Amino acid sequence: MTSSPPEALSGASFTAEQKEYLAGFMAGVAQRQLYPYVGEAANGQLTADPAQGGANLAAPKEETIFGTPLSDCTKQESWKRELHGLDAWDRLLEHAEENKSPDEADTFRFRYHGLFYVAPAQNSFMLRCRIPAGELTAAQLLGLADIAEEFGNKKAAITTRSNIQIREIAPKHIIHALTRLQQIGLTGKGSGVDNVRNITATPTAGIDPQELLDVRPFAHALHHYILNHRDLYDLPRKFNVAFEGGGSVDTVADTNDIGFMAVAVRPRPSFSCSNVDESRTRDEHEDEKGGNDGASESFPLTPALSPGERENSSQSLGETSVVGNLESRTSGSPLPLGGGEGQGEGGASLRDASPVSVAPGIYFRVELAGITGHKQLAQDSGILVKPNEVLAVAVAMIRVFIEHGDRADRKKARLKYLIDKWGIPKFLETTQRKLTFPLVKFPLEQCERRSPALRHGHIGVYRQKQKGKNYIGVVVPVGVMTAKQIRRLADLAGNYGSSQLRLTPWQNLLIPDVPDAFVETVKRSLVRMGFHYEATHVAGGLVACTGNTGCKWSSTDTKGHAIALAKYLESRVKLDQPINIHLTGCPNSCAQHYIGDIGLQGVKVNVSGASVEGYNLVFGGGTGAQAGIGMEVFKGISFSEVPGLLERVLKIYLARRQSGESFAAFTRRHEVKALQEMFCE
Repeated sequence: MTSSPPEALSGASFTAEQKEYLAGFMAGVAQRQLYPYVGEAANGQLTADPAQGGANLAAPKEETIFGTPLSDCTKQESWKRELHGLDAWDRLLEHAEENKSPDEADTFRFRYHGLFYVAPAQNSFMLRCRIPAGELTAAQLLGLADIAEEFGNKKAAITTRSNIQIREIAPKHIIHALTRLQQIGLTGKGSGVDNVRNITATPTAGIDPQELLDVRPFAHALHHYILNHRDLYDLPRKFNVAFEGGGSVDTVADTNDIGFMAVAVRPRPSFSCSNVDESRTRDEHEDEKGGNDGASESFPLTPALSPGERENSSQSLGETSVVGNLESRTSGSPLPLGGGEGQGEGGASLRDASPVSVAPGIYFRVELAGITGHKQLAQDSGILVKPNEVLAVAVAMIRVFIEHGDRADRKKARLKYLIDKWGIPKFLETTQRKLTFPLVKFPLEQCERRSPALRHGHIGVYRQKQKGKNYIGVVVPVGVMTAKQIRRLADLAGNYGSSQLRLTPWQNLLIPDVPDAFVETVKRSLVRMGFHYEATHVAGGLVACTGNTGCKWSSTDTKGHAIALAKYLESRVKLDQPINIHLTGCPNSCAQHYIGDIGLQGVKVNVSGASVEGYNLVFGGGTGAQAGIGMEVFKGISFSEVPGLLERVLKIYLARRQSGESFAAFTRRHEVKALQEMFCE
């Protein structure tokens, strides 16, 4: 007796029921070995005896995804196989027309377009953009204000990847929001799930006297390459890339899967990376710039200078600045981009180990596998890349990850775990096979690296390298702006700047190209609209993820708690140097709590039988010159207890630190148990 399909197989396509029947039928055929058998014996000869030849070479092979059998892959890989997120436009239209919520699979697919269905926290969508290098025009900012006001909750938030998110978009408005985004020259494509996320770059690139290299062109080039190559939308998991040009504002590049770090190679090195002068702290910058913490009760001065102070300052950033222990290129002849002719140091080709002469110039070092939620900062890979080759290297590395990353376990599907399995040498060797030019091994100690970034340098008024121009870092508490504020910021940039704005990974923005004559006008306008150009040493480094008001994964109201915590500490503790406080609502660590001087990870805490919002507390993290993963010191502290505990922690730090010692340095020289005992006295 034979089986027959539930319906006649007519038409150009199969129904879901027919597909299910055929899948079961083929599985049964394979199990009953209805295919004639042919195998290969140990001596290489063919055999018809299954006992001699192993697997049936005549049977159909199971479909694989880059070598992983489909049956072993995660459900997300199956969803991509059934209908890739980039091909889900018709489903987006359907959901908009019917004003309906997506199921689990389509929730995943819609994130390929930057649309995040965030129920149960909110029964609506969040729109995330792609803004390469964090660069926006005033017109684009106005367009984002329109989207927020017409389709969202009349607010927008700046993210830790120099990006913008707009929330509470009803399903019926998702197409309107996406098309409006495209009309202003932006996109959300690839801003979520298994994609290369927004490409970040030094926020002050092109205007910073301290920088080694303007890295914006590289961020934009990689952004557009990704947009135009579909294969780069099929990663095993998310992937982050940053370009660090050595400016005053930290790009946090060492938290990325790939961090391209600008360095200089001199003709006769008189400087060693191991001798970076890290003693040049924020205190010294403030001394040079005339900072005065006692000038204002509510907003102690950051290194924000009045026009008169800028003219008379002992550190005129437009003329000289410090890079390591050498005078910046702004006061002398600039080094060429790496790869030119001339006397140079010796490197080695990774392709054939032949010697390579490295001419003096500016290059990139490559740091790999940063993922702070998994307690790891990126590590130097040992290679030096010419700027004109960096895009090819980036794409080759991403494609190696696509082909070899884990597709069977989402928890192990990041670049870190591929490198843990292979090691950096094998990863580089595999990358080399995709390139026509050699990767060059070059000693780190023969490179001159950027000077330490200015702590909280994203806040305040600073002179640009363009004569008579300044950039102003705006305080945007936990990154949230109303549509009205967004419009006024756009007007300020248009009327007093160059109609350009820069988003930073510190959840704020910069207004560049403000002439000296208009600095005071812009400062007054920022205060009137509810922002500021100065911040306390607490508020200036406050970072918070979305929290449970908009994210189902978060255990706590991180943004609300961050504001309350800052107000409490500012009224009770007088710090004389900046600290960074990061609040994240879950172990995914979108706010990167492990790199904060103080990091808080949201948890639920049992208090007298009731579940309340609380935090695990981490101390001693940092990036750049102060790079390090923080130590978890306290667990399960209810938020009602956190402000008082941190007040005690900071006061003990101030009382017992060594002269000029930072909070991170103070906590790092103590074991966890010693810190617990000290702070609980």
